[in-house]
Amino acid sequence: MAHSSTFFVPYLFASLPQEPKSASDTPAGVAHGGNTAAPGGPNPTPSPGPGGGGDMFFLYMGLIVLALYFMMLRPEQKRKKALQSMLSAVKQGDRVVTVGGMHGTVMNLTEKTVTLRVDTVKMVLDRVAIARVERDETQGGEASKT
Repeated sequence: MAHSSTFFVPYLFASLPQEPKSASDTPAGVAHGGNTAAPGGPNPTPSPGPGGGGDMFFLYMGLIVLALYFMMLRPEQKRKKALQSMLSAVKQGDRVVTVGGMHGTVMNLTEKTVTLRVDTVKMVLDRVAIARVERDETQGGEASKT
């Protein structure tokens, strides 16, 4: 069994077809001192390399930042605002659920703390520990079931 000495060349490394040469790239252009640009005219601008143009990079980065704002930052700001309005609307006698899952009734409020009554125990918690306020609709529905 004879082994051949052929190698596989990946497509990425294969030579790519060259663009057709323009009239200024002909040997006649070389005869004029090697300058392929038109006499008296500006030098031709080189085509962008494989990395593309720099202005497209900034456009894409701007679009990514905009997408991050609308997908992550904006909803978080809305949630934070809704939480602040809910915490400021808590009043004495409301039934609340804490972040830890305890259900209680608000007995006393200060600017930063809230006193909850859970069964016969009174607890002082930070206001931010309140996860939600149970409304009368849920209490009325539960009372009619019992």
